[in-house]
Amino acid sequence: MRGSNSDMFVVPLLKLGEVGIESIGTKAYNLGRLLSLRLPVPNGFVITTSALGQIFSNQKLDELISRELVGVDLSDSIRLENASKKIRSSILKVKIGKDLESEIKRAYASLSGFADAFVAVRSSFPFSDPKKDAFAGQYSAFLNVKGKNDLIEKVKYCWASLYSPQNIFYAANRSLDISSLRIAVVVQKMVQAEASGVMFTLNPIDNDESKIVIECVLGLGEALANGQLSPDNYVVEKETEEILEKKIVPQEWMLVRKGKTKRGEDPNVKVKMGGVWKVRQKLENKYIRKLVKIGKLVEETFGVPQDVEWAYEGGGVWIVQTRPVPTLSIEEDSWKKTPTYSALRAKVESGKSVKEDVVLEQQVVDDGVSSSPKDLRVLINGRVTNGGMVSGVVKIINSPADLSSVQDGNVIVTTRISPEFEGKLKKVVAIITDEPSSDSYETIMARGLGVPCIVETQIATKILRNGEYVTVNGDTGEVFAGASDKGLIEAERVIQKRKSIEAAKVVPVKGQEATKSNSGETKYKTATKIMVYLNDPNLSPSLAEQQVDGVGIFDPKEIIKNFGVHPRLTLEKKKAKGQIMNALTLGLFRVARSFEPRPVIYKISDLSPNNYYSLKGGNELETTEINPILGFRGASRFIVHQDELELELEAVRTIRNKESIRNVWVTIPYVRTLEEFREMKSTISAKGIKRSSTFKLFLLVQIPSTVIRLDQIIDQGLDGVIIDLDMMTQLFLGFDKYNPKIGSNYKDTHPAVLWAIERVIKECNKAKIQSLIYGRAIASSQKLIDNLVNWGVNAIVVDAEGVEQVRKSVYDAEKSLILQRKRNR
Repeated sequence: MRGSNSDMFVVPLLKLGEVGIESIGTKAYNLGRLLSLRLPVPNGFVITTSALGQIFSNQKLDELISRELVGVDLSDSIRLENASKKIRSSILKVKIGKDLESEIKRAYASLSGFADAFVAVRSSFPFSDPKKDAFAGQYSAFLNVKGKNDLIEKVKYCWASLYSPQNIFYAANRSLDISSLRIAVVVQKMVQAEASGVMFTLNPIDNDESKIVIECVLGLGEALANGQLSPDNYVVEKETEEILEKKIVPQEWMLVRKGKTKRGEDPNVKVKMGGVWKVRQKLENKYIRKLVKIGKLVEETFGVPQDVEWAYEGGGVWIVQTRPVPTLSIEEDSWKKTPTYSALRAKVESGKSVKEDVVLEQQVVDDGVSSSPKDLRVLINGRVTNGGMVSGVVKIINSPADLSSVQDGNVIVTTRISPEFEGKLKKVVAIITDEPSSDSYETIMARGLGVPCIVETQIATKILRNGEYVTVNGDTGEVFAGASDKGLIEAERVIQKRKSIEAAKVVPVKGQEATKSNSGETKYKTATKIMVYLNDPNLSPSLAEQQVDGVGIFDPKEIIKNFGVHPRLTLEKKKAKGQIMNALTLGLFRVARSFEPRPVIYKISDLSPNNYYSLKGGNELETTEINPILGFRGASRFIVHQDELELELEAVRTIRNKESIRNVWVTIPYVRTLEEFREMKSTISAKGIKRSSTFKLFLLVQIPSTVIRLDQIIDQGLDGVIIDLDMMTQLFLGFDKYNPKIGSNYKDTHPAVLWAIERVIKECNKAKIQSLIYGRAIASSQKLIDNLVNWGVNAIVVDAEGVEQVRKSVYDAEKSLILQRKRNR
């Protein structure tokens, strides 16, 4: 400690009465009041907001924060995340100073005694209105921290959590200057809980203040807080302390401390429950009554109903936190819009006792379902983004890591959908969120999956519980308690339709049934890779689930055309530039994350002058051309307009460097000369994108001159080529396939075209670089595929619908080649 009360850096819990809430935060302040009542609170200390304030001042972190956040568009999720990452990274690297470090270590040693103690480290923010802000912000907390160095590291993580994207968004929406905000950190001796949970000093379902409700799980309470376990529920008469009801929920596992852990490893582990422990009452009656006595005293002290967190160990009950239960009066016409747990539940329960509610829910799960949704109770309402009605089991998703446990028929409930969810929702039958995502991820995913989606419920994650049945009406935006016949039937149809689509990805062939193994792989395994052509990022999650080897061409042309504004025009307007950058980056992010770690080859856009002319501002910046296929496009264009190229390269840099997604490579389109290739390669390198073990540079082979001089181009440094069969055929034969007068002469199996393909593949094999080929006609030509396999092409790039057909043809070609080589031995 040092100086005046406002300058104290480390304060023992027993002396919290000497400092104000602005120095220790709401959590610590409430603990101080509990200690003044001589209630069982684990001993510890608080690192005050003044400590963080001094660090910010000494190392000018507040200036960095202001600089990073100035002008950040809250709807731009990637920019917001990047700013947040930079701020948090700076805080984690900060040197806290010898004086503060010594104070923290001294306080920890005093708390520990002879051996380093396990402690809980929790953030404590000084809310201006604790009751109003009871659910505001998501700050870090750590259990079973041991050792001085690990403690200081976790303290830094708590400080850094103040600047998570969610908290930046929260502060900005409330016009708070986030660079001036500070957070305290509470360090308490760890209670190795045999049981833990929460106690409400009213019934949160109907606001009945004559009751106390206790929720309990075995083990550490983090599993309950994260929604991973469903708790026992005990309802107690407050005045008489009589236990009125018990709802015992079987528990399969509990969270406990590991015996030994390495640095950086999670110190907690899930342990399976056995035998009678799964179904026994988790907290004995005498400890329930002890908690009730504590709850009554806490409520009396604070003057309002409380949400009390507690832990039981070795015959003792400990209180680790208390906060007000948010309760609001209910207006009949506005209850659906009231974003609180208690107000909503009070309306939907309307006159039913808690006991009746428990029995009804048990009947839904155990004894059958309702024949009609009209018989069910509305739990929440929200805004519809995709229709349909299904019934399913709730799965709360607190982080993308929880998605690994999603089962067929789950209704996922989460705060908001983010790109990390892509490709991981194939088992869900409905999506419910508290908030909408800024880029409508949930709508895109729901429509791709064909499932109902309801957003802006505000409180779904607080109302709905893991494992309970709900019926989701995507036409009205209502979520009902329990399941209906119609909802379950529709959910089953969704599941079976999805399985049929998966099965249909393998096309049965006469005489040889093509089936998928349990791993999802087809039986037609080929040495030649099968990759897909993609120009719509929204299709990437479903395509990524197919057995393909990556994206041979990701073409951003449609993103630019759909944006509707000439790229060079956006360079003059900061907001417009940010919007087109966001569109390109999000599209590439969606594809790269879906296919990770398989490669995604980004094709630098190759719009014709006429395409550019049709965009807003294009009539002033472009001239139309009679034959755009031979016009100002590809490498020639980007050598002149490097600022346009920079837009696309910035998207690639963002994905690779800032998001650390390293499966994105680049291919250069429409290169006419060796000199053009040199200049494009030099420009790309100068923009910070250089060939490496994780980044490959490809060339799109379209023009006869490129075919003829390919060996010289390869000598300049190249990792692979992609043969554009369609374009190369037109240019080799001099035919415009879309001209009705001569288009019929277009033949991609013309001897001249086959010569060019063979030459390119063999030059690549000679130089030991990759060769890919893309063309819509490949899927329908077994002879061409036979030739490609025989020449040694590395990969064939096809449209999504042709994947399995081409795979089977390649399989047959490879099998035939192997047999032929055996005969020739």
